[in-house]
Amino acid sequence: MSFNYRQFLRQTPKQPLQAYFNAQSYALSIDWSQPDRKVAIELADAIHQLPITHSTSILSDFQRIDVLADDKGIKALINASANGQNLILIFQSLDNNLHRALWAFVVEPECFKAAEEIRYFDYRAEGQFASQYHAAPNLCVSEHPADIDAFEKAACTFFQKRDGSGRHCSTDIVKRHSDNSTQVTLYTEALPNNVIEFSEQGLKRRASRPAIEFVLVYRPEGIVETVAKGGKAVHEALRTMFARHLLKIDTDLDQLNPNHFNLNKLVNGINWAPEASDNLAMIRLRKLKLLPPNKSGSHLIIQASSQLCDNNAKSDCKDWFGDSNPIKLGFKVSGAMISFHFHPKGNRKKGKTLHCELSACSSNLKNFADNDRVLIEKYLSKWHLQSEAA
Repeated sequence: MSFNYRQFLRQTPKQPLQAYFNAQSYALSIDWSQPDRKVAIELADAIHQLPITHSTSILSDFQRIDVLADDKGIKALINASANGQNLILIFQSLDNNLHRALWAFVVEPECFKAAEEIRYFDYRAEGQFASQYHAAPNLCVSEHPADIDAFEKAACTFFQKRDGSGRHCSTDIVKRHSDNSTQVTLYTEALPNNVIEFSEQGLKRRASRPAIEFVLVYRPEGIVETVAKGGKAVHEALRTMFARHLLKIDTDLDQLNPNHFNLNKLVNGINWAPEASDNLAMIRLRKLKLLPPNKSGSHLIIQASSQLCDNNAKSDCKDWFGDSNPIKLGFKVSGAMISFHFHPKGNRKKGKTLHCELSACSSNLKNFADNDRVLIEKYLSKWHLQSEAA
């Protein structure tokens, strides 16, 4: 969903907004004694009337704050703080996550910046751009300037040979206090880019030098995680440079296999009945992606109705194909969607639905709120769909 600054203002209490504008020294004629709703309306109009350089800066700040104003963002802020327990107590006294994120932006700017990097990694660590490696436990990540310089020079050399990028590199190292790990973010200069944007003179082309972000995390139990675009070669180069220059070890790091979902179990007698305490009306196998026995690269996708009903992808497959049911002909499950339909709450006519999408080595679990994710993972474990990384 795109950012809406008027909605941001409506959902944020006026006290932290006033603190933000006081800290930025913007001269706004706002009557802060008004109710929050009226303050939000006046602020939106006042920002719109500011010079474009000021309003652009404000809206940029608001977008950064909005990114950390969810459960994952608040966890990242706590993880970035050396006084996490004190921060938790402060957060408990604030109205909502927007209030908490805005408070941190104004009062703890360094913590906020570190949290942005932590959340970037946490969100992508479960996706297709992540890899994990074995390393020795209880190592120290060097922050010595000479070691960081050697790491950056090695990165520049690799990317310049690879595609001509990497003319400059810069490294940030942050402590992840909650899990006692260390995160290294490497920024490399990408190839020049030409963007079209609006300026005071109208529509203009501007040459830019974008930064590409790569992240490595060392965990004290002896795990190195990388998040990077570019495929296997980039991951392997990053882990080698990281091990040699910042972990100060010469041994190769062996890759860990990702968590694996045993999707064929979905068509082999799973009990889909929800537990009464979970307020679920129904759990349905909404979609199946089937791979033929010869693995030709083609897939067959069976998708049941989106409506809350008794049919599911497996039963539809049986009804539609009869004796030619691909499941009985040896097709394997390579992807699936499981829908969790909740009972309506209060006076609502319709309950919410969560769609959990799974492939053999990935899922969309990272996109769910913490309580929803815990519930879904409970059922995945109950059905024995997950196997641990090895």
